[in-house]
Amino acid sequence: MFNLRSVMVAAATALTLLAATGTAHAQPGGRGGRGGGGGGMMEGMLPQIGSRQVDKFSKILALTSDQKEAAEALLEGYSGQAAAAAKAMRDAGQRARDEFRETNDPAVFEKMQESTTRFRDERKKLDDTFLSDLKSILTPEQAAKWPQVERTHRRDSTLRWGRLSGERVDLVELAEQQQLAADVATQVAPLLEQYQEDLDRELTRRNEVYQGAMEKMMEVRRSGDMEAMQDMVEKGREAGRRVRDVNRRYFRQMLEAMPEDKRAAFEASFNQQSYPDIYRKGYASRVSEAAAGMADLTAEQKEQLAAVAKRFEETLAPLQAKQVTATEENEANFNIMEMMARGWNQEGPLADLREERRDLERKLIDDIRKVLTDDQETRLPERTEEDGDGRSRWGGGGGGRGRGGQN
Repeated sequence: MFNLRSVMVAAATALTLLAATGTAHAQPGGRGGRGGGGGGMMEGMLPQIGSRQVDKFSKILALTSDQKEAAEALLEGYSGQAAAAAKAMRDAGQRARDEFRETNDPAVFEKMQESTTRFRDERKKLDDTFLSDLKSILTPEQAAKWPQVERTHRRDSTLRWGRLSGERVDLVELAEQQQLAADVATQVAPLLEQYQEDLDRELTRRNEVYQGAMEKMMEVRRSGDMEAMQDMVEKGREAGRRVRDVNRRYFRQMLEAMPEDKRAAFEASFNQQSYPDIYRKGYASRVSEAAAGMADLTAEQKEQLAAVAKRFEETLAPLQAKQVTATEENEANFNIMEMMARGWNQEGPLADLREERRDLERKLIDDIRKVLTDDQETRLPERTEEDGDGRSRWGGGGGGRGRGGQN
């Protein structure tokens, strides 16, 4: 049995994640931040409108030079206000974390919820004002295109809320990254237009579910009602699944519409964005590429390194497929009570596969080091903060590069 305090603390943790992502199972990596507290989380949910978004709006609306200048002036005023609001939210989040560390009082999270609600409302007002001011400088012909601006803004600002694999993919951006030939771009354009409409419809529904969860958070937190909490997770998961399914359906249609020489790259990009921690290029791959690119390799070393890399890729591909299956099973079956029962630690097939992945990457680096000379080994890349420490993600145990050591 759980005592009331542990239930309330767990509820606060789970529901904070739920409000931000629609499911308490957070997918690591991927687009958008996963801030570690109320301020960071809310900023991740409500990213500021920036120059990149305004450039998109400008292209959609075909703004004139004078209109672009006016839009930039509006953005400058908005950015200052939004930054001030974000700082206030970060400060409130830090105060709440400090207070909880001192008092261990779950009531702190209620204060945080009140601050979060104020920040959300203030930011929404700022965003709405900016968009309204931007719309006011348009001609009637440009204003007719405004619904597309609203869809683009909603996609840019809320798609990242999702945590189901494939839910956060933006096929519009993905298609742009492929730099398609003009005839291919023309062929997929109608698909992208329909995709944006269908995605926006499901995003709107999903966001309503998430925002409803935020409004109920304090009530459920007070009661410690785990069944109600799980019900919120189930509803969020179903809403997220509908967004994910739109992405997958249109991805398949776009893949079929592309020429053969573009399909592999497009599919690889989609997989990487759908499962970032499974298909990402990690530290071991960077080491392999760096080793293969050394100018002073002998012919024998090149042959050995190529063989090592080939063995790694041949073993990695089926392992990645297993990770995908296990990830989706976890997402489909996540249960808060079960997670609490094992102390919020992840166990089962997915954890085992991650350990297998770590072992495979350690072996790759060890095999590479055995091929290189001592001097060449010193030129291998250092592990970066993004790579992690080799334990919590895919890498090995630390950043040392001694021969035969852990990666």
